[in-house]
Amino acid sequence: PVVETDAEVIADDAPAAPRGRGRPKLGVVAREVTLLPRHWAWLAEQPGGASVALRKLVEAASRAGADKDRRRRDAERAYQFLQTIAGDLPGFEEA
Repeated sequence: PVVETDAEVIADDAPAAPRGRGRPKLGVVAREVTLLPRHWAWLAEQPGGASVALRKLVEAASRAGADKDRRRRDAERAYQFLQTIAGDLPGFEEA
């Protein structure tokens, strides 16, 4: 299909613009991490470098603590709900 505008004609099946150099944008955000020199040395020795090793460690830790994190979030939500509906009633803390 062809889309016509006042100034130009654009074909929908035209090839996409060539990709630029470097890694594709995957929503990666660079932030500062403070580690001891021995930690940086260990990370540098890992296959893929520090970024890959840190991502793997974070993924493993998040999977290992998923149930605990879910229970904590559920407890916080329950507390917030109770505080909203009964926070100023007598005996709220005991409930």
